[in-house]
Amino acid sequence: MKWRGAVILFFVLAAGGCRADSTSPPTQAVGERATATTAVVTTTTTMAPPSTIPFACPELPIGLGDSILEGNGNPGYEVTQYDLEFDFDIPDLISEPPFLDAAATLSARTIEPLSAFSLDLHGMEVESVAVDGVPVAWCRRERELVVGLPSLLTAGDLFTVRVDYSGNPTEVDDLFDEFTGIGRTTTGLYAVLEPDGAASLFPSNDHPRDPALFRVSITAPSGLEVVSVGRQVAETRSGNRTTTVWESTEPGVTYLLPLAIGEFEVVELDSQLDMVLYLYEGSEGVGDFELQPAMVEFFESMFGPYPYDRLGAIVVDSAAAIALETHGIPTYSRDFVFEDVIAHEVAHGWFGNYVRLEDWSDIWLKEGLASFAELLWAEHRFGLERYTQQVAGLYGFLVEDPQAHPPADPERDEMYSGSVYWRGAFTMVALRDLVGDEPVFELLRAWIERYGGATATTADFLELVEERLGREAFELASAWLDNETIPALEERGLEPVPVP
Repeated sequence: MKWRGAVILFFVLAAGGCRADSTSPPTQAVGERATATTAVVTTTTTMAPPSTIPFACPELPIGLGDSILEGNGNPGYEVTQYDLEFDFDIPDLISEPPFLDAAATLSARTIEPLSAFSLDLHGMEVESVAVDGVPVAWCRRERELVVGLPSLLTAGDLFTVRVDYSGNPTEVDDLFDEFTGIGRTTTGLYAVLEPDGAASLFPSNDHPRDPALFRVSITAPSGLEVVSVGRQVAETRSGNRTTTVWESTEPGVTYLLPLAIGEFEVVELDSQLDMVLYLYEGSEGVGDFELQPAMVEFFESMFGPYPYDRLGAIVVDSAAAIALETHGIPTYSRDFVFEDVIAHEVAHGWFGNYVRLEDWSDIWLKEGLASFAELLWAEHRFGLERYTQQVAGLYGFLVEDPQAHPPADPERDEMYSGSVYWRGAFTMVALRDLVGDEPVFELLRAWIERYGGATATTADFLELVEERLGREAFELASAWLDNETIPALEERGLEPVPVP
């Protein structure tokens, strides 16, 4: 992803509650949201069928233990597939929010015995919940949907849960920041769900540790293009509404689900991969995307084969400065489609999408390595002098950046800081200065081969550095990732403080 402080850095580079149902049993009160000073109590109506398990809105463990996004994900089960049905009412006036009627069916497997479980769901009004087709009791606790079970599940059991819900997805509050969630354009909408926005769109196990297959059915006004994950497998029209169905062929994580609706020009690039571009009507055309096939070819020579068979792009008519590596088809805002940004998002195919994060504190493993790939692409295109100039300019920026703290363990408000992107990248620059080109590129290929299709941590990375490059390289990489003071790049004459 490229956004927030990364916008400034680019220019440095260029210069150098629930719905009641009359048939429901009596309501029960549960705490919906607590602030630092006050707990707000909300009444929630549960759909309570006959059950062998009493349900009193239990306080279940939440979160998978992530050190930054502590509440994200849920223990006890793994999702194997999301079957999502979205029906969007999109007003003509952009000042009016779109309305979503939706159903989500999750197929899952238990990894421990369960008498109830939680789903991440933020905002939205829940109408009903069923497990294996049986209506069940449920309640809300902050951003969790707590689901009762008709009978105990044991470890290894397969089950499905269906949630019917509705709401205004663009008006969900308390996400990571103003960029996260569903954005509105003049003709439609788009999704940018990193890091915690998936729960604002659909009930989920919202963490990179739990990838799953996706089937997404989207109903919208006819005449608008709809694009989502994988490939389109069906399209039906009824009156002035059209339903489009998309399916993935490989597992993906929740925050990388692509979704866009609007007026788009559809362009296909000449490539061995499926490279279809969705460019908002009135855009300047293909532009730097014409370089995307060459980027893939170059990065394959550095990192190994591209892990997927699709690499398109969605460019939306939004003024937000964002780009996100949504699975198989990155999403860009209209003013953020520069060559460097495209290279960064292409590199995420290897770093972040294929080798996933075990913990959000390891975010540099995707953003820092993708930023290093940017530098390599600039060198490939314009020569070593460009690489040298960019390193020097960015080093100076980091020295003056008050948020240039160690990238391997950022605070929540530092997840997308310059340090995560560029101290992460300079870890590789420093290793390259120490041992040379081929050992560093062999290291990255070994990283992809060992951890591709799985999660990895900073500790895993440092272990591989020591294994492949030796103890001195391990200590150098550790200094860049863990030291409070920015290390020197001695061979380049770059110091963390001005030299008298």
